[in-house]
Parts: sequence; structure tokens; C-alpha cells
Amino acid sequence: MSDPADPRDAADTADTADTADTASTANTTDATASSHNATDQQATVPSTDAEILLCIDITAERCDEALDDEITWTLIELGVQNLERQDDETWSELVEEPRPRARGAVRWRIHRLPTEDPDDAIADAFRAALPDDERLEIVVWRRDVTGYRTAWRDYFKPARVSDRVVVHPPWDRPTGALAAGAELIEIDPGMAFGTGTHETTRLCVAALDPLVASGRTRVLDVGCGSGILAIAAVRLGATEALGVDIDPDATREARRNAQVNGVGDRCAFETGSIERTEGTWELVIANILPHVLRSMSRELRARVAPGGHLLLSGILASEAPLIEQVFSEAPFRHVGTERLGDWTSVLLVREP
Repeated sequence: MSDPADPRDAADTADTADTADTASTANTTDATASSHNATDQQATVPSTDAEILLCIDITAERCDEALDDEITWTLIELGVQNLERQDDETWSELVEEPRPRARGAVRWRIHRLPTEDPDDAIADAFRAALPDDERLEIVVWRRDVTGYRTAWRDYFKPARVSDRVVVHPPWDRPTGALAAGAELIEIDPGMAFGTGTHETTRLCVAALDPLVASGRTRVLDVGCGSGILAIAAVRLGATEALGVDIDPDATREARRNAQVNGVGDRCAFETGSIERTEGTWELVIANILPHVLRSMSRELRARVAPGGHLLLSGILASEAPLIEQVFSEAPFRHVGTERLGDWTSVLLVREP
């Protein structure tokens, strides 16, 4: 039994837990009870026929930017995995969501498999690690996800994500006109985020072609997920790529995807934060939500070699001007912003 006093133990995930791919991460549903009045506080794990996830919701009402950043960084530093952040602009509630998030509130949701630790102890561990703020509410609840782990496969079809790249799942290899003249990249995200078909990923892949065409480009992909961007970069001409992600499930799946696509010798993947990544790179990519981009702006800029490029995505069109402003301080210059649907990518260059 893990020590309930340590939120890192409370935040651990297991290889068999999964969440479905969306712009940010899994669309999962809530439960109605809070950690202190749940009707099933000490619920036992149901029979092996059911798949149960333990969900930890950390909700901040009237959340300002300072509190938002403090909570996010605290959870990252704790090594929390399978984490999603929900707010009014970057999250779409599912119709079956039983505990709708209040408008204006920000919610961080963590998924893990149940342990023997009481729900109250798990909530208390996170409460002790997070800021002491009356706006915070911590809710621990359980959800039956039987069948959800593979339901997303029904919606993952081969797709042309740029002029030269077609992404497809292992069970549906494209042929004919879709495959003609294309770089076919097979992606099985497993437990990682990223099938390659979301608008933010398409924007990044479309930008890769001219940036790596010289064949001399070294690429760093921050928040690599399934490895799609690192793999695409090498397939399009980059000499090598390093993907980093705080989720070990992601880096494991990314390594497997790189091997399947024949670039395992030129793609490496590391579990950890960008602070642990050494050196500079001709191209740095970060397809992450804007509040995370802003919080790691110094680290991202520091990893770009003089004359190199910084490609950012995961950005709603309404938030692009702020990202451009934050990252355009000297020696960086804004090159351009591309839009696809409601999403944008921002490209900057570091002056030599």
C-alpha cells in the first residue's frame, strides 16, 4: 500500500489505465460527490469485469493567472501523470458529464487506478502539497470506464495531415490516391496523446517541411506524446529528433512508433521535463496548451540555437496574440502565425 501522505504516490498511474485522445487529453466524465461527502468513500474495486479509474479533481473558482501557474507547476513538479486541465476555452464538456464545471473555474483532473488508500487520504495529500487557497476544492471519485479504452479506435482513420504526410493507424493502412506520393506514418498512440489528426498537430506537421528540408536540422519536441512530430520531422529530412514528455507511457509508445516507422535510430525519447534537456537545437517544437507554453517560455527559448526556429501550437486563435508577445522578445522574432479552424501555430526565429 502506498503512503497516502505523499501526493506523488497518489498521482501514480498504471500501464493499464488509459484516456482517449482529444486536443488536450482524455475527455472523461465526472462524479457528483466531493471528497468529504461522497456516498462511496471507501468503495471497493468492482469485479474484474469492470475497468475502474480513480479520478482526482482539483478545481479553482475565480482562478487568476498566478494561481493557475502555481497549481500547474506544483503538479508537474510532483510528477503527476495522466493530467488534464479544463477551462472555458480549451475544454469541451461531454454531454454525459455529471458534474459540470462552473463557468470561469479551472479544473485539473488526474486519472489513476484505484489503490487501497482511502479517498480522504488521497485528497489530503494533494491539499497539503497545493497552495493554501480557499478557492480550491479537491474531489476524489471513481468511474467505470469499461470499453472506453478502445472506443477511440472507431474514429481514428487514415488522414492526410500535410501535403506530404499521411497518418494512419496500424489496422488501416491507406492505399490508392490517399497514399500516392505521401510519407506514410503509422501511429498507435496506445496510452499517449496524439493520433496526428488534430488541427494543432496538422499545423505543426505542415510547418515542418520547409524547416527541415535542408536535412541538417536537429529537432527537439517538447511534450512529444505519441512521437508523431519527432517521427514526421525525421521522415521529412531532419537528421535527428529528441522527444521529451513527463509521461513515461508517452515516451514508451513514442519509441515503439519510431521503430515501426523505421526511424528508431534517429529518434530518441526521454521521460522528464525540459529543464533536464541539455544543449540547443535548430528547431524546437512545443504543441502544448498556452498556459503551459507561457510557464515554460524561458526554458523553450533557451533550447533554440542561434538562427534556429521555435514552433508553438496548441493555441486557440484568441490566445495567439499573447503567445506572440510573450515569445517575441529579443533575440526572437515573430515569423508568422497560421490558423486551422479555431487553432493556430506560431513560428519564431532566434536571430544569430
